[in-house]
Amino acid sequence: MKSGEDLYGYYCKDCHAKHGPGANMEKFAGKEPMEAYKIILMIKYGYNKDKHSMPVFDQLSEQQADAVAQYVVKLQHSYMTAK
Repeated sequence: MKSGEDLYGYYCKDCHAKHGPGANMEKFAGKEPMEAYKIILMIKYGYNKDKHSMPVFDQLSEQQADAVAQYVVKLQHSYMTAK
């Protein structure tokens, strides 16, 4: 798998909403989309704050993490312009 869409579907979709940020990130709704580098950091190092967490996906290469991040940014833009 190389495309961001395929990787997102395999690794991310079960826990995240189809519009990118994810079911546990509603607090970001209506704000600017996350920048790709921040998404990459969350993919590679995980996230744990308050009641929200995301595991580390260190099995993904830098190129794969970037592909997922670019896809998520695109999803976020699509979602925000559709509202």
